[in-house]
Order: sequence, then C-alpha cells, then structure tokens
Amino acid sequence: MRIFNYKFLVLLTILTILWGCIFESPHAKRKFQSRTGPFTVTVYPVNVIKWDETEHNKDLAKRIIKFLQDEKLAKGVPADQDAKLKFKRSIIQSHMAANSGNAFIQFVKKQKITTDYALLVDILINRKGRSVKGVHLYLTDKNGLLACFGLTNSKWEEFHTVRPVTKEDGCTVAEMMMKRLWQKQVGN
Repeated sequence: MRIFNYKFLVLLTILTILWGCIFESPHAKRKFQSRTGPFTVTVYPVNVIKWDETEHNKDLAKRIIKFLQDEKLAKGVPADQDAKLKFKRSIIQSHMAANSGNAFIQFVKKQKITTDYALLVDILINRKGRSVKGVHLYLTDKNGLLACFGLTNSKWEEFHTVRPVTKEDGCTVAEMMMKRLWQKQVGN
C-alpha cells in the first residue's frame, strides 16, 4: 500500500509540474539555436503586471530594442500594437507564465508580422508596487511557434545581481535573461 501511495504522489507531482509548463516548439527552438546570422524581432510593449492591472509599456520596449541592437543580439522593430492578453494570477509562477505564453502564442498566430520573431516580456510587480516578483520572456517565430522561453525570480542569478524593485529594474533582468539565453546561440 505504501508503494502505491508513493507512486501516486510522484505521478501527481509530475502532472502538477506539467500543467504549469509552457513548451517550446522543438522545430522552432532548433531553428532559433542553429541560425548563423542576425535576425529581426517584433518587440511588443512590455507587460508590467501589478496584481489586476496591466500596463503596456512602450518605453521599456524601446529600451529592449536598443539593448538588442547594442548587444548585437537582434534587430528589434517596435510592434504597432499592444499584446493585450488576459493575465491569470496564480500562486504558482509557472502557471502564470504558461497562461501568458500560450495566450501570446495564439496572439502571434493571428498577426502578420514581417520579422523573423516576436518578443513579449512580462514584469510581475507585487500588489503594493514595491518590488519585482518575476520576469518572463516569450520569443515566437513569425508563425507563433515558441522558440525560446525564460522565467526568472528571486531564485535566479539575474535577480541576485539586480535586486529589482522598479519596472526599469525588471527590464534590466529581462535584458540579462536575453543575453544569457540568446548570446551563445548567436555565436557571440
């Protein structure tokens, strides 16, 4: 009976983890990782999410575009609209990221972007607006297939380095994530 309970708990744990996951497309990920030259990316206004409020921040998107070009990671192009997604709050950050990521994937599939990729960054601010609790980034190909996904919070190096309090600090964390996730993949 104990073995059955143990197996059940392991299975339940695995299913809970998978339920809160977002999966990169193996094809899109391989293509992204194997590219040899520069790529273009439509950068959507950054979603600054404070509990039930979402700000679509174009200034942070412009900052990301400049960062991508300065670091020679990509040629960013500002999106001509916001990615207005229904954000679902959860006590489990991976569930929030999965919901937003899947919504962004569906959003991009309906768009006619002219760049190679589309990028959205979420910055999660605590209820009182006094600190950043998490940062997510989603990079899809032009067809909406997820090529790269990043999630970070206080357990990650970027947070320890920046100690983010403001949305601008959260943007710095996102930039560090892109550098970590993309730089080795573009041969820099």
